[in-house]
Amino acid sequence: MFPLLSRSIHFYIRALRHIRPALTESMAASLGASLVQSRLVYANSNMYGMSASNMHKLQSAQNSLTRVVLPSLRHLSASERLSYLHWLPVHFRIQFKIATLTYKTLATCQPSYLYNLLQAELFLIKKSDLHKRHRGRGGWSLERGWTPHQRVVGSGEGARITAPHIGGPHGGS
Repeated sequence: MFPLLSRSIHFYIRALRHIRPALTESMAASLGASLVQSRLVYANSNMYGMSASNMHKLQSAQNSLTRVVLPSLRHLSASERLSYLHWLPVHFRIQFKIATLTYKTLATCQPSYLYNLLQAELFLIKKSDLHKRHRGRGGWSLERGWTPHQRVVGSGEGARITAPHIGGPHGGS
């Protein structure tokens, strides 16, 4: 999936590069966001936990897009160009998408299957915090918690999080 995504992004960047002289900066930014950034947004939740090399390839593609959109600001660093365009780097974009999805699910209790997963995870995190306070060690933490590709099996104290299943961040289809 990621090689196809990267290839698709580079195709649109090359196409934008050809017509860029005829566009204003605002038009180029809008076109770049709609053609390229939308592909990054669409696949954000699938990108959680992907390898650093794949993350680097997508970040390089996004940096390339900023160079095409802002040719007059080539002297700026990639992060400064991203900031100028009000775009998030790829890894922050992924974290933002997951955080937004989590917040909306907890605030609205919808969709119910995600809400139930998050409630079970919050239970496990609270239980883990108790273990850390009383025993100095614990199981699940915020860094090693639920990902969208895992399932909670059981309920109450017997609940546990399973390994990623089909379509998970480290493989599958």
